[in-house]
This record gives sequence, C-alpha cells and structure tokens, in this order.
Amino acid sequence: MRGTIQTQHLITHAGMIVRLFGVRVYLRCLLNIVRHGGRATFLEALR
Repeated sequence: MRGTIQTQHLITHAGMIVRLFGVRVYLRCLLNIVRHGGRATFLEALR
C-alpha cells in the first residue's frame, strides 16, 4: 500500500470509495488531487 491517491484511483475506485467512506470524502479526495498537483495522501483527505 503506497498511501497516495491518484486521479486514476479516484476514477477506477469511485464506487467503492463512495460506498465505504461517503460522497463527502470522495469530493475531498478530488479537491486534494487538484490542490496537490495530482498526488495526495488519503489521510490528508480525511482531515
């Protein structure tokens, strides 16, 4: 496990992320991807 989320992960695993963590976390992940230029840790999205 690398601990980073990438754009491809958000697209390919969108359903699982939303189902397990909710829409709010998914949107926060997308926002962090935009803010950090394509890479961010998943834990940053959960803050």
